[in-house]
Amino acid sequence: MDDIEKALEILDKKVVKQDEVIFESDLRNKIVNSDCISFMEKMPDECIDLCITDPPYGVSVFKLRDDDKSGEIANDGIRDYFELMDEFPKSLYRVMKKKSTCYIFCGGLRPVIPKLKSDNIFWTPSDMMIRFWKAGFRPVRFIIWDKMSVGIGAKYRYQCELILVLEKGTAEWIGEGDIKSEYFQMDNEGVIHIKRIHGGKKVHIAEKPSSLYESFILNSSKAGDLIFDPFAGSGTIVEAAKNTARNYLAIELEEKNIELIRNREKQLTIEELVFKKTEMSQLEFDDNEESD
Repeated sequence: MDDIEKALEILDKKVVKQDEVIFESDLRNKIVNSDCISFMEKMPDECIDLCITDPPYGVSVFKLRDDDKSGEIANDGIRDYFELMDEFPKSLYRVMKKKSTCYIFCGGLRPVIPKLKSDNIFWTPSDMMIRFWKAGFRPVRFIIWDKMSVGIGAKYRYQCELILVLEKGTAEWIGEGDIKSEYFQMDNEGVIHIKRIHGGKKVHIAEKPSSLYESFILNSSKAGDLIFDPFAGSGTIVEAAKNTARNYLAIELEEKNIELIRNREKQLTIEELVFKKTEMSQLEFDDNEESD
């Protein structure tokens, strides 16, 4: 009887879409090469514990670097952004669990100026906040990320970026991360001071440091939870989730980035390194016992 009830419970969580069935258990520790909106349509309701993501801002960022065309980001034009943000917040709201948190990177406080006079100037952070609020999320605050060095551009170049914190319902604060520690320095003004990854070390133009993701994970999820990044880029979410004993679901549209994510997935995490070191020590101890 228990087995039947469990089976029925699993069936209740399935989603049937275009002859495909995706179970919640099928999403754990997966890297998916797909358009996130299309894939999210096939995901069960309320299956994600925490979302941390860095979507396109609609600023055509690769055009700021004429010497580096490898930095092109899909759907990063203004019209692409509006089309994406018409659907993404609603899709994300459906798959997030009740009392869950989202951290959405949304760029700096610069106006996005369109080429066509018929398009309106907009500020990405405020535009995103309004769109997610209309989708049902509760805006909590903006966190200011101080990258501790200036980025690309000219005329008062930016050194900070805003991260929009949202909740579905009222999320529980886990608070494993110490916001006053050297690992996650956040001052009284709500500014996080974590060094950005410098250009020469980046494998993706918008790559973020894993320590930043890990801090959010520790504060807003529990071990074993499913952490979601629908715009995975180079896969920072995979490294951060593995380092914090969480499961991950990474969706990335660009096929060229999938190999970057898989390479990151193969890297030994802190826990794996400790386990390997402990395992080797145990083997040495056993060998010494045998020699005695």
